[in-house]
Amino acid sequence: MPFRECSTRNPRQQILDAAQWLAEQPTAPKISPDDLKDRFVLTSADASEAVLLARRYRICRRAFG
Repeated sequence: MPFRECSTRNPRQQILDAAQWLAEQPTAPKISPDDLKDRFVLTSADASEAVLLARRYRICRRAFG
């Protein structure tokens, strides 16, 4: 279900929300930036940034618990 109601929120917050959601998935899903674009109403650049940020979140959680 897309989060269309978030479209009026701060774009930076939408990127962080998408990255956090992606990082919290039990296994690293093979979600493309296009999937995040649709789900969180992001631009292509923002969705790509969210994917990279989610990878960093996962690494930090693994390293620091």
